[in-house]
Amino acid sequence: MSSLTEAAIFSKKASIWVVVAIAAVIFLMIFFGIAGNIKNALFPPPPLPATVAFGKLPKMDISEGYKPTVGITYSLETISGDLPTLAAYAKVFAIAPSVLSFGAIEDIKAKAASAGFDGEPSESEGGKVEFVDLQNSSRILTIDKTTGNFSLRSNFASDQNIITSRPASLEDAVKTAREFFENFGISVSEFPEDKIRTQFIRIDGNSLTVVSSLSAANLVRVDFFRGDIDKLPVLWPKDKSELATVLVSERTVVSADLNLLPVRKNSFATYPLKGTAKAFEELKAGRGAFVKPLTTTNVVISDVRLGYIESSTNQQYLEPVYLFYSLDEQVGYVGAVDEKWLK
Repeated sequence: MSSLTEAAIFSKKASIWVVVAIAAVIFLMIFFGIAGNIKNALFPPPPLPATVAFGKLPKMDISEGYKPTVGITYSLETISGDLPTLAAYAKVFAIAPSVLSFGAIEDIKAKAASAGFDGEPSESEGGKVEFVDLQNSSRILTIDKTTGNFSLRSNFASDQNIITSRPASLEDAVKTAREFFENFGISVSEFPEDKIRTQFIRIDGNSLTVVSSLSAANLVRVDFFRGDIDKLPVLWPKDKSELATVLVSERTVVSADLNLLPVRKNSFATYPLKGTAKAFEELKAGRGAFVKPLTTTNVVISDVRLGYIESSTNQQYLEPVYLFYSLDEQVGYVGAVDEKWLK
């Protein structure tokens, strides 16, 4: 009996030591984890060097934006009063080449059918195909065979059914526009809710007029903007560019444009940047562009950030830019990659 008692006591003591050992290990893991976080916060590790895996890049073409006129002056009114110090490196993303893949035509036909265009397409200029709505011959869908970008056109401005109608609601119009894009494989994640912009449109003869209320409108214009890439904003070269736009009536989509670049988000390289000071000097020297026409001769810069400009004139790479935000909601931009890495 004594041996059994001793064994029980030993077993109990061993269990206690096992628990103590496990608790000690957990404590040390937590301690070193917290200590590591504190060390990284106080002494952050240096960023990884740039990979520059694409070699020298083509100089960014900003000709699609609005060029500043001669005589513009620039001043700073940032929170600190100075230009911010931003990241020393940023990612450059490859853009997929425009190549007609095997089975592309059948895939295009399937997408067109899901959008209500069931007929056979006809060849158009520039490697495009046209589909005609069998229920309304004025509705023509034109799709680029290599990029998948498209445009939809119709004679909606002379259609009395549309002129005398009103969209049901803003929410329904956005939903209809989203569903139309989804027919072509455009993911909802590409265009997050907070990037959508809408306008109420009235048909005035051959003109489209922006109005302030749904009750005065015949159409809702829905503009989609890309979500951030690598946590950086993506802007069109012009604020009013019809790169991802849908016009929705009470019953259907009457016009649409999709002109996205096929950015390969999993194919990128990091490049050193020129810095905000040099970029600001280039902006002041007229070597930048703006997303809206300038209406003042004195541009007051309130913030500078890194971002991307998605432009059809840059077909190889999506390169980072410095975005200069002004007090009057204007945005100027200058290419950000260090000139040593430009052709």
